Amino acid sequence: MSQTYINNSKEFYRLFEANKLRAHTSMAEVGLEGVQEETPVQTGMLKGNNIAYGKEDAAYWENQTEYAAYVHMGTYKQAANPWIIRGVMKKSSQIIRAVINALKV
Repeated sequence: MSQTYINNSKEFYRLFEANKLRAHTSMAEVGLEGVQEETPVQTGMLKGNNIAYGKEDAAYWENQTEYAAYVHMGTYKQAANPWIIRGVMKKSSQIIRAVINALKV
């Protein structure tokens, strides 16, 4: 039995460079599903203000409530609850598939 490894990283990077906005947007959309699932909901404001978007340089996940950073990173009175990171990591395999699909041209 033998296996052959073909290094196609140059082709991947060429495709990614040509389609990175589409890839980052796909990453953001899929990651947002996980972020929504992991949001510690008490009033609904936190969950209702999760947003995601892709730009040329990266995928972004944000929450626009004024207290989101305190919940995510914690305070001296409250332990951190990093739901954005947890949500994105939860969907990591789906994010990889979304990037691959976005690069299929």
